[in-house]
Amino acid sequence: MGAPYSALRNEGYPAAYGPLKTAVTVDVLEIGFVTAFLIVIVSFIFIIPGIRGWQRLYASIRFFIGSYILVSIMLGLYGMEWEVAELHDTPTYYKAFETHEIEADIGVKIGLNAVNITLKADHHELKATEEVINYNERFHFYGGQGRIGFGRFSGRINREFREAQWLGKPYPILWIAEYFTLDGEDIRWGRSYRLAGYYTWIILWTAFPLYLISLILFFNVVRYGAYFLMATGVTMITGNIIYASVRFGSEMIIPFTDEKKLIFHKGASFYVCLVAGIVSVVCGLLVVLLDYFEPEKVSSFFNVDPLIDFEETFVYENEDEHGETPAMAMSDDAPPQVASRPQFKQRSKTKKTRRQPKPAPRYSQGQEAIAEEPEPETTDHGGMNGDSVKPVNGGSGAVQMSDLQLKEKAADEEAAPPAETEEAPKTE
Repeated sequence: MGAPYSALRNEGYPAAYGPLKTAVTVDVLEIGFVTAFLIVIVSFIFIIPGIRGWQRLYASIRFFIGSYILVSIMLGLYGMEWEVAELHDTPTYYKAFETHEIEADIGVKIGLNAVNITLKADHHELKATEEVINYNERFHFYGGQGRIGFGRFSGRINREFREAQWLGKPYPILWIAEYFTLDGEDIRWGRSYRLAGYYTWIILWTAFPLYLISLILFFNVVRYGAYFLMATGVTMITGNIIYASVRFGSEMIIPFTDEKKLIFHKGASFYVCLVAGIVSVVCGLLVVLLDYFEPEKVSSFFNVDPLIDFEETFVYENEDEHGETPAMAMSDDAPPQVASRPQFKQRSKTKKTRRQPKPAPRYSQGQEAIAEEPEPETTDHGGMNGDSVKPVNGGSGAVQMSDLQLKEKAADEEAAPPAETEEAPKTE
């Protein structure tokens, strides 16, 4: 090789770069959700000046509460802090077959599908080597329980634990992970966290579509959106109850010394999900009550058309306390009662139409009362002044006359002089 290619090389061999091992500092998925939430917040802040009047405050309240609930659901699903435990300056062995002890910080974070184990120590703990003690290992326990042991038919966490042993992971990490692989008698901690995480995972994924449906309904019928928001909160709270109650056997405590023991307690993900569920229930209930007492203000708050709720209108006749219709209410001049909010006002048991009064018998001069016969149902073609046209002459339909025309005919007959009859000539 020439001079340009052999420069900065040892004995002329190709350049070889060693592995660059970097410790895990944060959970990338959690930081991704939080970063996306912050980006949306910054974008919303830029568009706030374009909103006028009180709608600026209303839109801000809707946005921040809605975004908090959505992010809480996602952090509850993928967060790794449903239960946590940590120890500081704990004396422990570093690796197997080593007699030298180190003082390290140990942390355990349990999520719905996995457990994170962290081991950190100062650089001077290992003087003989330059190794940095900064480990973060994740063991997954989702899926089936599997067979007892560490074969290919065993559970996922058992197989990952065996793989970590072959890779020579630090002793404290293996010591903690082994507690999740045991399954027998009163030692079923791995099964407990796996089932609790599995059912909570399903419940929270149920809350996610319920919340999306509530957002859609808030732009249509506010009351229905509030119902689905309360359903979202109840579902999230149910997930918290399930996670806290599904346990088999005794409480898991991992000792390192007599004084140093890992005792687990509920973490941030648990309380974020619980608070979001309570907020959803309270906000949904508040919207339902306000929509009942102040529907116009609620429509203004959500910036929706208040007439959307009034599409169904029922007209029913006036009834007294005995369920009978007064005579005055049967007249055409009596205004009917209109229930524009039928879901909140008391309706009659059956939706009735206004009953038409029976027509009085008609009389004319020199004629007897027209016998009332059952009239056949005819289509209202509209007579003079809005009067209905009815058949005459016994319902045969030969002559079609309205009520007004019948009255005018009777008046003309009364005003006309009686017809003179001619006398027949007498014959002798």
